Amino acid sequence: GLGQELLHLFMGSRVHESLEWLYENKEAGVDDLIETYEDLWQKKLDGDGTKIKVKLLRIDKFNEEHYMNLGKLFLKMYYSKHEPFSDKDLLIEKTELPLEIELGRYKIQGEIDRFTHKKGEIPEIHDYKTNKSIPEGTTRLKEIVYKLGLIEKEGFDLILQEKPLLWKRIEKKGFERQLKLYALLIEKSNYCKKCNDWSTEKICETCKEETDVYPQFDKVKLIWHYLRLNEEVEMLIDKDILKNIKKEIEN
Repeated sequence: GLGQELLHLFMGSRVHESLEWLYENKEAGVDDLIETYEDLWQKKLDGDGTKIKVKLLRIDKFNEEHYMNLGKLFLKMYYSKHEPFSDKDLLIEKTELPLEIELGRYKIQGEIDRFTHKKGEIPEIHDYKTNKSIPEGTTRLKEIVYKLGLIEKEGFDLILQEKPLLWKRIEKKGFERQLKLYALLIEKSNYCKKCNDWSTEKICETCKEETDVYPQFDKVKLIWHYLRLNEEVEMLIDKDILKNIKKEIEN
């Protein structure tokens, strides 16, 4: 059989898979990371055991080689910026974490790229963007550090703090939707303290003990990694904002 996939989305998926592999193999070098990316790319094209090969579709003038090399560049920049990846202070780290909760008549499902919590620090939810730029196109991106604060004023507005203002505003709705989903999923999902992991049921499938919610969740930091730009956007929210988000969904 033959399946079809848009080239830029195919590249993004392979980059996500490669980063997941990296955080499971933290002593790996950058050459190992790139080799894994190439292997994942080719295996998916060849069907990866499904007998369904993939035909890549262009959306622009750039070919497969261009996008493959673009993914390599993203991974090399990320590796260089964030190594080393081992951290003895980590209390928990999960990649590609699928979660599901029910709020009133709604069921919310999502998969978090990466969740980390270091000893004595605020939990972090990481999301990786390969095909998007930071909203409202900018110049001199390499020279700038972006920091965001979230304030509550007739809804949720993002305010740019510090450094030159090279863009007028942030597309509020996209950030807000993702924020609601990720923050609520982590806060409300079934967490097993003994296994240090999440469960789809109220009784942990592994140890058979009753689950609870994740502790120390008064604040959470949401971090978007814009791999194309090698930049991050950070947002800090607290318990009161999480409560308001929950009320908004339920109502």
